[in-house]
Amino acid sequence: MPIDDKPPSAWDEADLVELCEEQRREGPRLEFKRELNLDTEGQKHEAERDAQGMANAGGGVIVYGIEEVELLDGGTGAGACRPLEDGTLYERLNSVLDARGEPRLVFDLHSITAASGGTYLVLDISGRRRPHQCSDGRYHMRRGTQVRRMSEAEVQEAYRDKLLREAAAARPILSDRADTELPPDVAARVHRGLSPAQMALRTDETGEMDPPGWLSVIVLPDPAREGILDPVRDAPRFSTIDIPDRWDLDHFPLQFFHLRPTMEGLSAQLPPRDDVAPAYLVAFHRDGVMEYGTTLGPGLRHDDPAQNRVIFSLSHTFAIHDYLQAFGVALGELGYEGPVAAQASFDHTQGVNLGVSRDRGLFNLHPIGIDRIRGRLWRLERDELIAQAGIITKQVMDLVFLAAGITTGCWLITDDGRLAPDALR
Repeated sequence: MPIDDKPPSAWDEADLVELCEEQRREGPRLEFKRELNLDTEGQKHEAERDAQGMANAGGGVIVYGIEEVELLDGGTGAGACRPLEDGTLYERLNSVLDARGEPRLVFDLHSITAASGGTYLVLDISGRRRPHQCSDGRYHMRRGTQVRRMSEAEVQEAYRDKLLREAAAARPILSDRADTELPPDVAARVHRGLSPAQMALRTDETGEMDPPGWLSVIVLPDPAREGILDPVRDAPRFSTIDIPDRWDLDHFPLQFFHLRPTMEGLSAQLPPRDDVAPAYLVAFHRDGVMEYGTTLGPGLRHDDPAQNRVIFSLSHTFAIHDYLQAFGVALGELGYEGPVAAQASFDHTQGVNLGVSRDRGLFNLHPIGIDRIRGRLWRLERDELIAQAGIITKQVMDLVFLAAGITTGCWLITDDGRLAPDALR
């Protein structure tokens, strides 16, 4: 995956080598530094000033351990990787930036191990709390590739901008709720989480009182029509579903489900027992409404509670896409060729984390502070649903990343709804 499609937390040494090979230009949001020295008060102040100057300009990334080179036009860019030899710099820089200035800087500091020894430090700086005042009482801002002291007028303007940002942040992510609402009779039937009885089973099993996060993928004829599915006649059709563009290459839809006829249609859950709460479920209703649901967490629970409430950026993205296509194919198998409605949504997401990459087996977690994230209610033809499944997945996953504070969107999916070439790397 190209470095521009990944967050700094997912960068590795190969990405830094890529920056050097292309001599990536420094700019207002990107700076390279050959060395990092934090031995004297002056050196600590310089590190503080550089970081806060970038934050006051809107945020960006400083990479320590890359030598700068002068470009042909007089600018500067990445020249060569020069890993830092002092292994204490990670903790020291973290302490310096966390203890200085007002308000405290919002940042993520990532260490990348060099193959030849040493480390690189990637400082990902947020600008959402700007303006920041340095510990010397001054305000600094990065302009182009230089950091300079802000004028009084610039400081005043920065505080006016802060008031406007705070007012905008109070607005909900989804302002047009009508564009996300299912028909009432469908909304009353489909799962947005565990039922009270299922929740009681889960509490007995885990001791947790709060409902787990929940992903729903729902497809229905538009409008739903009774008689599209016959539970007895149609159960044998769906032991497996072959979809044209599977993203999860290790599994195919319904692989582990055994759909059983019921009075309402066909249904199955995993684990396939009635005495435990489902971690996954699938239901095909008589009127063509089809749903997939799953809790937001790992198959094996962790000692760290935060690791047990996670939207996995890869596997949940794959599930949305593949089940949208699977339900489109299933409606075709039932002889339905009309318009459909489709939606993917996440519920009970307050306190759930978005996991975007692994580090030593654990995910880098980004907390979500709202209780539900509803994708658009898409209306399109059945065959268009199959072709546009990636676009629908991209739309809801962009909202998930935004709710987790990642404003670049879901880089796993291209803007035209295709899986990014290196998404599995």
